[in-house]
Amino acid sequence: MAGGVVISGERELFARLSQIGIELAGPAKKKALMAGAEIVKQEAEARANGDPGIAIKIEDSTALIGPDKRHWKWRFIEYGVGSHLIRPKRKEVLANKSAGEFFGEKVNHPGIAKKPFLRPALDENEDRIRQAIREELARVLR
Repeated sequence: MAGGVVISGERELFARLSQIGIELAGPAKKKALMAGAEIVKQEAEARANGDPGIAIKIEDSTALIGPDKRHWKWRFIEYGVGSHLIRPKRKEVLANKSAGEFFGEKVNHPGIAKKPFLRPALDENEDRIRQAIREELARVLR
C-alpha cells in the first residue's frame, strides 16, 4: 500500500483484555479494527477529489489504510511533490505526439502542492474510530 495511514493505538486495549484472561480470536480483533478503518476509508473518499481506491489491510493488531496498487499516484496528492527535472527514458526528446507537442530534452516540473485527504480523515475522527472499535469489541464480548 503506497502512502497510507495506520490505526494501531488499540494494541494496548487488546493487551489489557489478554491480561484479564480475555483472548480475542483473530476474526473478532479483525472485525473491531475493520469497524474503525471503515470510518477512515469513508471520510477519506469523501475528502478526495475523485476515486483514491482506498484499501484496508489488517495485520495482527494494526489496520493499514491507503490507496491500493492501482491508485498509487494518489500518494502524490496526499504528500505533494517537489519541483524536479524530467528527462526522457528511451527517446531523445520528450513529446506528446498525439497532440503534436514537443517539449525538448528535459522539462522542469514545477511540483504539486499537497492536498491531504487521508491523514485528516484519521486525525479528525479519532474519537469516532475508537468508539467504533470499542462498540465492536463490546458486541463480540457479550
